[in-house]
Amino acid sequence: MQSIMGTQRRAGQNVQIVRHNRPSWCAEIAAYTLHMQAAGSSALTVLVRCHQLERAFAWTGAKSPWQISDEQIIAYLASHDWAPETRKSVRAALRGFYAWAEDSGIITDNPTRRLPRSWPIRHQRPQTGSGSEALGVDHLPDQSHIGRYGMAALGGSLTFK
Repeated sequence: MQSIMGTQRRAGQNVQIVRHNRPSWCAEIAAYTLHMQAAGSSALTVLVRCHQLERAFAWTGAKSPWQISDEQIIAYLASHDWAPETRKSVRAALRGFYAWAEDSGIITDNPTRRLPRSWPIRHQRPQTGSGSEALGVDHLPDQSHIGRYGMAALGGSLTFK
């Protein structure tokens, strides 16, 4: 998708000046950009989301984002070895875009509704002793006799050092 605009002489050689034609989905991304800005998204968020959408749409080879299927989106997400937070961000960009299009009446079938759920990776916290030691509390009163809501009845009877 490019057109030759002319030639220019550089370092003794003729160099063609090429203008890349923007795919038709750039107008849709621009409209979604206005929606994100109106919603109060930061400039960095808007920039990152637009870049993520451009890469995803270019990867599919579709001429329009309305021609992309859920299978293509799933294949795109599966084809990258991203960090968990990157995967979550790209997925959010795609879901946000298609949710906006559905809410605006542009599409009736949102392909991101069928995306597999993203599960966060749980990191184990290091064990540093009992909970009271980790909080710097040396003595807690015996609470074996206190029921489910009994802590509220204790009020300020906890002793801290």
